[in-house]
Formats: sequence, structure tokens, C-alpha cells
Amino acid sequence: MPKCPHCDKVIERNDTFNRHIKSIHSDFKLKCELCDFVTERKDKLKRHVDSVHNHPQYKCELCDFVSQRKDMLKR
Repeated sequence: MPKCPHCDKVIERNDTFNRHIKSIHSDFKLKCELCDFVTERKDKLKRHVDSVHNHPQYKCELCDFVSQRKDMLKR
């Protein structure tokens, strides 16, 4: 099992080891173009964009309330 030379964490799999090095000990960062979200992993950025920005948003005409669900807006 490989051991991280930076933090001595023992990693069981090589692919996990490589991901650990890139995400924890690298200055490489990915930033969402739509907000301040930052991550080291492409899959997390995609999940963020899909879950936060790719849903319709329903905005109240009377106040600042915003929801991703139309039924919540009606309430």
C-alpha cells in the first residue's frame, strides 16, 4: 500500500493515491463560472453545476424567495 510522502496517509489503491496527491497536495483548483465554488476535482465541479445551477429556479414576484420547486413557491 502506498504511503503519501506529504502527510503519511496510507492509501489502499493506486488510483485513490493519485487522486489524493492531486486533490490534497496540489495547487490546482477548478472554479465554478457561476459562483464562488472551488474544488480540485472535475467530477465534483460537474456535480456542483448539475445540482446547483442546472435546475430551474422559481422566484417569487413579491419577495426574495427562490426555490427549485414550483410547489414550494406556491406555498
